[in-house]
Amino acid sequence: MFSKLFSLATSARVNPTSWDPGHPVPHGTFSRTDVFKQTINLNSSISLFADGAWSHGTVQFEVAGGSDAGPTFANNPFAPSSSTPVLSPSGEETESLPPTYDAAVNATTFLDNKRRGPQLAEGETWLQVSVEARWNDEALWNDSKVTLIKVNGNDAQLSIITPGMSPGYLGSQLSFHVTFRIPPGLPSLAGLRTTGAQWRTLGHPSLAAIPIGAVSISTSNAPIHFSSLNSTGTSTISTVNSSIEGTYASDNGLVVKTMNAIIGGSYRSSSGACQISTGNTKIFNLHVWALKDVTVISKNGNLSGKFVSREGTLRVESSNGNISGETHGFAGAFVKTSNGAVDITLKTGKIGDVKSSNGECKVAAILLAAPETTTPDLLVDDVPSTSGAGAAGWTESKEVSIKAESSNAAVTVDVLDHPKELELHVAAFTSNAKAEVRHRSPCDGNFQLETSNASAKATAPSDHQILYEVQDKSHATGSITSRRGEGGHSKNRFIAKASNADVAVVVY
Repeated sequence: MFSKLFSLATSARVNPTSWDPGHPVPHGTFSRTDVFKQTINLNSSISLFADGAWSHGTVQFEVAGGSDAGPTFANNPFAPSSSTPVLSPSGEETESLPPTYDAAVNATTFLDNKRRGPQLAEGETWLQVSVEARWNDEALWNDSKVTLIKVNGNDAQLSIITPGMSPGYLGSQLSFHVTFRIPPGLPSLAGLRTTGAQWRTLGHPSLAAIPIGAVSISTSNAPIHFSSLNSTGTSTISTVNSSIEGTYASDNGLVVKTMNAIIGGSYRSSSGACQISTGNTKIFNLHVWALKDVTVISKNGNLSGKFVSREGTLRVESSNGNISGETHGFAGAFVKTSNGAVDITLKTGKIGDVKSSNGECKVAAILLAAPETTTPDLLVDDVPSTSGAGAAGWTESKEVSIKAESSNAAVTVDVLDHPKELELHVAAFTSNAKAEVRHRSPCDGNFQLETSNASAKATAPSDHQILYEVQDKSHATGSITSRRGEGGHSKNRFIAKASNADVAVVVY
């Protein structure tokens, strides 16, 4: 007993999510690879179900032939891999472990089917799942079970069950590397699902060729990365204390969430909404596009990227961090942080509302008369500016309101593009710093400027006329008019308010 505990305690500790089949088997570790197969069709879902204290490791999804890694069907798939030696605790190579009774029956069935030829119903094809296990405690391995079963008639589920924590397994290690190989001839899958803690979850680039229905990937303390995952249904991607990265597309809605780790990559929902959230870390260079509403939340960290809701409402929120990039919400763009700066390009056809505190607020505004009509291909390319009618379900906009506010820091709103048929109301509010509204020439509109202990001023090119109704050192109201009559809507309104600093409206 004591020799076993000493052997286990002195084994090198291996992070269960850090190794791949190509990595050497550590000294004192056993290894075994089994390959399972099951018939599936386009109505099938595939899933990993893991339960137990040692049910953890890596799971990868790929299309067969898309990767050279892992075993093939050339030999009996239920025998241990001949290329991976089985080691004793002392590190000496031993004979391969004999198959269990169930594995022997499965192997015989496989060989019988091979002699008779494939026994496939119309539309069926073979799913192949390879499982490599590495362990340092024979008793723990013998108390574990790995099976590929058919559930709900068409679905394939890999089940990995290991014991719970026990003093008898002190110092024991066991982890898995699983590869689902989807047949290349399969036109689609009904679903993909994973459940289990501490599973590094990977999607090979070849997976882009298979549209998948509903997707649910859930783990913790391990990263998730899919090079390209395309769902025709809804998708939920979640982990905790680890990152989520890659390229994800979901027709009917996409939810992505983690905590204490980054989110990066591209996320799209062609007919639904997107929700992205993390905390206590940053979100950087993130691309999110959805037809409907988009919500992006990062607490206690910086947030940057391109966030587009083509016809819905956009909400981007952080705290104790900066926000930067492009924010685009046709029905409304709401951007909020605290104790951080905001530096964004804001596109909207209805409302722009930007709030910060103790950080500079810079907004470059582009107004939209109608939703942009181009849908990006997973945001590989920027969305071109195609303002105008034509998008299904769009509602004509006639009035746009933009407000930016902060405290103890400067606020600037710069209107870069303003279709003349839109009535625009712009407001910039702050305290103890400068507030300024800027608009490209030509421009018509009324202004209201207010501050204390500083100046209030309107400026415009020589081909514009400025008329003051009230003008003193810290207050000014009046109008700006283009002499050529090209300044757009006469009811445009520009407001800048501050304290202890200058306020201005500038046409340039």
